[in-house]
Amino acid sequence: MMQQHSEVHFNGGLDLINPISRSQPGVVRGAKNMEADDGGYRRVVGYERFDGRLAPSEGGDRALIEAVPGNGPVTGVFQSGASVYAWRNNADDSATIIYKASAMGWQAITHPALGPNARVKVLEYNFYGSPDKKRLYIVDGVNPVYEINPFTDAVTVIKTDTESFAQHIAAFNNQLFVSYVGGSLQFSDVGTPSGWDPANALGAGEIAIGADITNLQETAAGSLLITSEGKAWALTGTDIDNFNLDLITDDLGAEPHCLSSMGAPFAWSDSGLISFARVQEHGGWRAATPNRLADPILKLRSFTDAMQVRGRNVIRFFTGSVHQISVFFPVGAAPQIMPLEFPHAMTAGYTCKDDQGKEQVYACGADGVVYHLERGTSFDGQSIEWFVNPIYFGLGSPTVRKSFRRVELSIMATKPVSLFVAASLDYGTERDSAAQTQVAQSGGGLWNAANWNEFIWSAGSLANPFVSIEGTGRNISLTIAGSSDSEESFTLSSATIFYLPRRQTRGK
Repeated sequence: MMQQHSEVHFNGGLDLINPISRSQPGVVRGAKNMEADDGGYRRVVGYERFDGRLAPSEGGDRALIEAVPGNGPVTGVFQSGASVYAWRNNADDSATIIYKASAMGWQAITHPALGPNARVKVLEYNFYGSPDKKRLYIVDGVNPVYEINPFTDAVTVIKTDTESFAQHIAAFNNQLFVSYVGGSLQFSDVGTPSGWDPANALGAGEIAIGADITNLQETAAGSLLITSEGKAWALTGTDIDNFNLDLITDDLGAEPHCLSSMGAPFAWSDSGLISFARVQEHGGWRAATPNRLADPILKLRSFTDAMQVRGRNVIRFFTGSVHQISVFFPVGAAPQIMPLEFPHAMTAGYTCKDDQGKEQVYACGADGVVYHLERGTSFDGQSIEWFVNPIYFGLGSPTVRKSFRRVELSIMATKPVSLFVAASLDYGTERDSAAQTQVAQSGGGLWNAANWNEFIWSAGSLANPFVSIEGTGRNISLTIAGSSDSEESFTLSSATIFYLPRRQTRGK
């Protein structure tokens, strides 16, 4: 019988719910440090420590780059233009200090006394139109609202209409909105973020939500999205005279700081991933759970923050530990969820723009270090360990036994890539094939193939390494893995499996 082959495209992310027979080909049962994207599964880009000195990826000395001075985790980090700021408790945990990155590392800036243990939320906004009027507006749950002038580093406290401390912040219709414990949503005068006196009839006011607010976010659909842990609302209108608050759902909400946007708003709740979509025919909103396939492991985690990576069409959800969840949003399809595991615990992430308008993403290290994400080829000098384990493939004939010959991988890579391939047959009941000890081979060459630490050379943008496999079974699953501190990110696109059909599986 002639040899046949079948190609499986890697796509869909984690599926821990469906039986294998009902799962989409190319979804995975397990993965680490691989993100879904339009081309398949992409190994994550590295990250590196940051304090303003020359980055390790640009030839700087990693050992010279220091943590933010003080104690405990970094409590905030943000870049506006060329200025990068970080927040951390001082050494005795009695105050929050604001630092600015420089060629000599972190330097404290002058600012009013700030209480410790902040949870910094930063809004970059220009209420006045002139380019030099852009400001950073900050709430942190333990201090009054304040602003930073990124051109002068001047810090100014904003007097709001309360003695409490705001937790969440947003701009909506050229007004500054902040929320307080107890469900108080307050907003400034129109175009004047320092005006908070409702008696002056310039637009400031308050709306009682009736539940502790967990997130605020302006949407592209012209609404301010407001969440609690169990409900969500949409505020519409242009000012205090015509604001209208509509309840979106009374049984789905969002965890604190776990709302972000990728085309539409998405959040994390105790019901899993939540999407908020505008319903055009009714002029309202609806909430839904667009992907429950990863729930068995996601329900075991609690999340502390959500961050966009716009250049990847990804939202990252942080846990405050070494674990993260990456959610990729393909056009016209359901979100795809993949787990990440970094060697450094991170509590929150911030998406910013530098002075060239380029996206920069940072994370707050629990160890007091600011980490610059999407940079370099390592996890701050440590190897990036990764693997992906797609479901078992029946190759269109799940009851036919097959003699497997080889697997050819389609890999989009511009630099050398090393990887390890193992094959398992018949849901793991058959002896694993000899591919477990082979390193995949591609056109650029193979050195010392018997050793794990060898690499594949890919001179072009698309490599097609293959491994020989020997074994017979009804189906096959692959584990593809690697570890390196020097390799560039790459994408696993598909696997083509070559085999000889044998016979139908006989019953007992």
